[in-house]
Amino acid sequence: MRIKKIVLPTLTVIMIASQLVGCAAVKQSELSRMLNESQQIEIEIAEPISVEQGEERDIDWVALDKLNTYSEFRKFMDDLMKITSYGDGSKNGIAYIGLDGNQCGNNTIYNSMMNRKFVATFYDNAEALENVSKNINKVYADVDESKSKVAVVNAYWNLLPDSEPNFFNGDSTLTRLEAMALIARAKTPASDGIGDYDFENAVGNGEYAKYASLVKESSYLDVESKSLDDVTANSTITRAEYFYMVIKDVFGADRIDKADTARASFVDTKNGGDIAKDQKLDESLDRAKSYELRYAVLHADDGVPEELYKALVAAKELGLVGEETRWDDGLTKAEAIDIYLKALEVYTSQNGYVVDSVSGTGETVEEQEEYNYMEDVREEADKADEEIRAEEEQEAEEEPEETEEPEEESEEPKEIGIEIIEELDKIMYTNKSCNVRSGDSTDYDKIGSYAWGEGVHVT
Repeated sequence: MRIKKIVLPTLTVIMIASQLVGCAAVKQSELSRMLNESQQIEIEIAEPISVEQGEERDIDWVALDKLNTYSEFRKFMDDLMKITSYGDGSKNGIAYIGLDGNQCGNNTIYNSMMNRKFVATFYDNAEALENVSKNINKVYADVDESKSKVAVVNAYWNLLPDSEPNFFNGDSTLTRLEAMALIARAKTPASDGIGDYDFENAVGNGEYAKYASLVKESSYLDVESKSLDDVTANSTITRAEYFYMVIKDVFGADRIDKADTARASFVDTKNGGDIAKDQKLDESLDRAKSYELRYAVLHADDGVPEELYKALVAAKELGLVGEETRWDDGLTKAEAIDIYLKALEVYTSQNGYVVDSVSGTGETVEEQEEYNYMEDVREEADKADEEIRAEEEQEAEEEPEETEEPEEESEEPKEIGIEIIEELDKIMYTNKSCNVRSGDSTDYDKIGSYAWGEGVHVT
């Protein structure tokens, strides 16, 4: 067991020591003095206490089709997702299609989440996920069913490094740089030509910094104001900051601005407004934003800074968080992956999918086909038919026999019944593979089949 390493300058050690002898927080006057002197400050997060198992591996970045980590499990995943070989050592299938619809060996989980077929046949497929949860113990020794989905995504797409010998450490907290690197690596193809010297220099030139620089514009704390420096960048990020970053990165900054704060409410926080102004902190000075956040974390009952509060409201409106935000808690690895993937699901539900395909286009796609996708669909649809037929037979057995009763003579003329059928013009999606028949029972002839998640024009 080891505790995650963090930077502890002399000032921080003194502050922690002062808390141990009874000073719960730095006084407002002391905070102002430290800000005026432009001293670095750590934003201390109390919960959860991050303890990791094993020794964290070095972070690397390799194209998806060239990854060889967890080789046995990777082969299982490829078979499950029906991934095929392609060209000279690459792959094709639902996880290897770019946003342009072409085969992409250096693909990302973001691109895959933009593909309806990937989501329908794997990510939201209960049977596929059940198979995955049964096999995830081949990769990790510390993953239960509740974290199997995010653990699988991390293992296959190599978002953040795991620990030796076989630990996911889903409950370990992330630093700001690690959280930023996660988002960057989830949406950016692997490349050697990345990095920002000024950013990396400001935050400590760590291995995560070059990835984090790709999403620096989405971070709540920033290097321009020096609120993101080598101390804050390498210490635990709050959940509120992560919601801010995810929403800004996936939906755009205007989504946060549009949040209806007047009608929102949470059980564990409120709008703290301009905390820096209220505490007489000079907002024009370097690091003012990090000082404001530190004060808010130490006085959580007084509310969250307004900009972060708007992000929490937007997150609630998008269904990413409920009445309880735990905004000042440290963000864990499992939570970070889960929140990001849920945000992508919400994005596609609002904006539609970019891709709807089981394989990427390219010159050698047809040559590399190793399975007949529609045969699988028809086989699954026939199984669904058997279930429907059994239900129909059971309903028929349960229906009481009808006895004809003599019709009563009536002098009133009989009305001719007219059935009103509502006209529709919408696309609906199948929730399992199914056969299309010429009538409304399994007695009618089959005229086609639909795959799980396929769009149907309903009239």
